[in-house]
Amino acid sequence: MDEDELVQNDNENDPPTLKVTDRRKFAADGTPLESGSVEGEDTKPKAETLKPEELEQPETESTPDTSAQEKPEPPTDTPERNIAQLPRDFSAFLEGMYLEAMLYLGAIPDPRTGEMIEDLELAEYKIDLLGMLQSKTEGNLDADEKERVVAVLYQLRMIYLEKTKSINL
Repeated sequence: MDEDELVQNDNENDPPTLKVTDRRKFAADGTPLESGSVEGEDTKPKAETLKPEELEQPETESTPDTSAQEKPEPPTDTPERNIAQLPRDFSAFLEGMYLEAMLYLGAIPDPRTGEMIEDLELAEYKIDLLGMLQSKTEGNLDADEKERVVAVLYQLRMIYLEKTKSINL
């Protein structure tokens, strides 16, 4: 606690409080701050006072950044999502792997930024993982699941070959 300090209150009957100075170098969204303050706030360090009950809590070895605990708000231009209603089955898992591979192939835009990403090395890795999944689940999938795996792998491999213009045997 370099800059943190105990502050004695004017009233002698009140217990001392802890003054905490905000020294974060990054804003809540992760962007670096040049002036050492969060955007939109004063340039003076932010000070908070904690009650004695809060001071008595045991400290952990590493104090997590408060911005990491805050949940980012979903983009306002997308419809509200209900995560509890999303399917939790093999097809949903396969679709997630497929979309990641398509993202790295540069075939679809990043859903968060809207930018096109092309990282063929990561795309190849995702395709290889799906190939491994196909071989490890052989005999354990129903006909529809097996057909989906084959179709997804075929499509991803064709796009990858088109992007690399080569066949590695």
